[in-house]
Amino acid sequence: MPLNSKIYLFFFIFLSSLLIAPDASAKRDAAVEENIILLQRLDSLIAHRDKLIERKEERIKKLKADYLRAPNFNRRLESARKLYKEYSVYNSDSALYYAHKATELAGRSSDSNPDLLASCKLDEIFIYTTQGFGEEALRRLESINTAELSNEMKIEYFQVGQYIYSTQALFNTNGKLSDPYIGKSNAFRDSLVRLDPHGADNAAWAPIALQVEKDSSIYTPPVRAVERLKQIVDSASEPNRDNAINAYWLSRHYKLIGDDVNMIRYLTKAAIYDTEIENREIAALTELAQWLYHHNDLDRAYTYLIYSSDQANAYHNRARMLNVSALLPTIRDAYREALKKSDDKLRFFLWILVALSIVLIGLVIFIVFKNRSLHRTRLALSKSNSKLKETVADRDNAISALEESNEALEKSNSALETTNIALEKSNSALSNANSELSKDAKVKEGLVIMSYRLASDHINALDEYRKKLLRKYKMKQMVELGAELNDQELIKDPYKNFYAALDHTMLTLYPDFISEYNQTVPEDQRFDPAPFLKSRNLNTRLRIFALRRLGVEKSADIAGILNISIRTVYNNR
Repeated sequence: MPLNSKIYLFFFIFLSSLLIAPDASAKRDAAVEENIILLQRLDSLIAHRDKLIERKEERIKKLKADYLRAPNFNRRLESARKLYKEYSVYNSDSALYYAHKATELAGRSSDSNPDLLASCKLDEIFIYTTQGFGEEALRRLESINTAELSNEMKIEYFQVGQYIYSTQALFNTNGKLSDPYIGKSNAFRDSLVRLDPHGADNAAWAPIALQVEKDSSIYTPPVRAVERLKQIVDSASEPNRDNAINAYWLSRHYKLIGDDVNMIRYLTKAAIYDTEIENREIAALTELAQWLYHHNDLDRAYTYLIYSSDQANAYHNRARMLNVSALLPTIRDAYREALKKSDDKLRFFLWILVALSIVLIGLVIFIVFKNRSLHRTRLALSKSNSKLKETVADRDNAISALEESNEALEKSNSALETTNIALEKSNSALSNANSELSKDAKVKEGLVIMSYRLASDHINALDEYRKKLLRKYKMKQMVELGAELNDQELIKDPYKNFYAALDHTMLTLYPDFISEYNQTVPEDQRFDPAPFLKSRNLNTRLRIFALRRLGVEKSADIAGILNISIRTVYNNR
């Protein structure tokens, strides 16, 4: 790996290790991980609460228009109750106004029944309780004659009664289960359970709440009630206050048995229902924030608690405001401390980034100069390559000249052979002449000397030609070429290399070449491909077939290429 690439890789790994280093203090609890999808949904609802408020206000606007346009007394009463239901956990002042209107209209109605009037009064009592007027709420509750009410309305009556006392318990500072308000709240819950032992869907939580807040050190879960409540909550899909209450008390059950995963699941579901209906009389989200604070999820804890505080202030719920105000300073201080640590860490990383940037700038400058030097080297190398190409061209030209000289030399050799034959004939003729002219000895000797001189002159001429080629070679400074001219194996070695190249080329291009050859000859003339493939060498017969395979058909061409006689070609063909 080049040096520059190693440097880049080193700094990238170093920077990444700093930026993604795990923070042990930010490690999330397993219960959070198991319920992360629900928590993310709750985060999204809180982040987009303006849209929820918009939809809520749009519904209220339509209901107010229906209330004002009500054509008769009963329709106005119905509209007033619908407006109370929308306002009941959204705006306590407006809810109280329409609860008064509904109670007034129900009291004046000629066909009014005790259940309707009691229901309207219970609506008023609920709002008085949320606003912190517990004594007034109890006084109004005692004014209702339960003997005149149906069982269904008695369930609502006991629910409101237990709510009044459980809310009053929030103002008590001793925090003990022996608190008299808790005892009275449980008395109403006990009446609710006895009145409806099978538990209506909107009161299925009562047996669990009764056991949860009992004055006992040991929690005894009502198994059947838990199973039924779980079935109701798991099958619920509509966001409303009843489903939120059911999910809340189911989470309290799982909290007491030590099941944090299910506790967070149902507590988050309760908070989701409350948020979706814009319920500002909430307890689930505050408890969820408190649990998250103790389990190192400060961001969510702070966000949920601020949201709960805003909702409680907007609703004027004194009990919830008191509860939130007791937790908010602790969580706010912890959140600020976490932000400070995060800022310090970011500042540390910033300095590291600055230092790395300086180093990287230095590296960039170094690389720029290095690249310029490399460019100059490449230019010099390019010039050298050009000169080398020119030298190679000169060498190729010299080789071509040498090949031409070799051809001329071969022709001279051929002429020399002809001359030698002629000399032999002359010698034979001279011998014959000598035998016939025995007497003319001096003439015979002269002819012999002349023939040998002619042969000697031709050989000397060839030698002078060779020397001339050597001088030409030396003038070109071709040392390697001179060595080849002086080598007795001048032609043999090139042909040997040529054969090796031909064999390797044929066996590479045509791996099945020998098998193809075997298909064209009788069985006794076939060759085993294995030895040839292993040695990568062919014999003369296979080379002839190879040239024919390449398209060379003339025997003379094949003989010239392989430096063999035409007869050999004929015999092998």
